[in-house]
Amino acid sequence: MPWDPDQLFLAAEDGAWYDASDLTTLWENSDLTTQVTADGDPVGAWEDKSGNGHTLLQATSANRPLYKTSGGLHWVEFDQVNDHMTVNFGANLTQPITSGCSVRGGTIGAWNYGYIWDSLSATDRHILIYHFQNTRTIFHAGTDIYGGDLAASTDFTFSTLADGTSSFLRIDRTETQTDGGTSEFDGLTLGVRYTFGTERYLKRAYSMTWVERAITDTELRSLETYNDNARGLVDSSLDGTNLFPFMPLIIPPPEIVGY
Repeated sequence: MPWDPDQLFLAAEDGAWYDASDLTTLWENSDLTTQVTADGDPVGAWEDKSGNGHTLLQATSANRPLYKTSGGLHWVEFDQVNDHMTVNFGANLTQPITSGCSVRGGTIGAWNYGYIWDSLSATDRHILIYHFQNTRTIFHAGTDIYGGDLAASTDFTFSTLADGTSSFLRIDRTETQTDGGTSEFDGLTLGVRYTFGTERYLKRAYSMTWVERAITDTELRSLETYNDNARGLVDSSLDGTNLFPFMPLIIPPPEIVGY
């Protein structure tokens, strides 16, 4: 059988897995009574496929993203105006925590903080910021890890590990490994900062996974290939044995606070 992220949860690990290609997990309303069936339907609930029940919700109809499909691809599309979804994990996820997602940012607009996802509050906070101040990408789990600036309206596969000094941010397999902090993760705010302001950069979400452990190299290779495929990228670059062909160690500049 083809590999999918369900393999990351075989020991009942906490975490979440969302896949827009599975319409049985998408609902038009937040009480999960009307199934998404067609391109353009609103998404008020996006069920977690990991078995942990961490369903993303949006109770306000005007703030719901849309299910979209084209050319065999499937995604949840955010309008960068008021669309977002949230889930409280209940018990915080604790490090090590691995995540992987395939997403597309939109246009940055007037703000400086282009949020893909955030936590639920200023504490126990994990963040992925794409196009920060038009200069860089940031993964934050207590301390910032910086990646390069990325083009707008372009798909990317992100992988992160929150594990203290062993933390990393990978963007299409180019890795920055340094201290990412020791924060726990209380829940997910998808598409905007936890304060629900204007810092909205997420346009498309194809597939997203978080798991409460450091996954193996083989599992990471499989997760990145799965996420590549979700955005329509046929991946033939990882058929060898070297998982990390590019691993530049970047010493981050002083942390920028205030986001």
